[in-house]
Amino acid sequence: MDNGKNTVQSQCGCQCGEVSYLITAKPLLRAICHCSICQAANKAAYSDIVLFRWHDVIQPAEGIVDYRSAKFPPILQRGYCRACQQLSIEYLQLFPIPKTIFVPTRLIADQSIVPAPSLHIFYDKRAADVDDNLPKYQGYLASQLAFAKHLVPALWRG
Repeated sequence: MDNGKNTVQSQCGCQCGEVSYLITAKPLLRAICHCSICQAANKAAYSDIVLFRWHDVIQPAEGIVDYRSAKFPPILQRGYCRACQQLSIEYLQLFPIPKTIFVPTRLIADQSIVPAPSLHIFYDKRAADVDDNLPKYQGYLASQLAFAKHLVPALWRG
């Protein structure tokens, strides 16, 4: 039961302002992904994402986001603004994990709610070395397991 300790409100949206949505609870986790798909989707050296439970995000209006998946099955859907084509929101649906929203960190208006990153994944695909003390996981299996190891306990925390 949420007694108000988990409640926040922050707007999120793309650079042109067409895509707008609201976060209503504290994040579960923040991660840095260096995979080539995230690099291409974000047009950056890596993806810096903050994760939320599906029901903690008031979704963008219908018809303004174009959802695409880079792989089959479409476990991770990336949502791009139809107007500016910026990656604006993503969702992960992988049974038995509850549906989870990924928000690019830079799109969260209230940066005070953004936690420190927990890990780097797909570090073997990095564009440049990163000098921090976070754990760095290389390869598909190690990255997926590490991500799950951080996400699953966060989903079950109160």
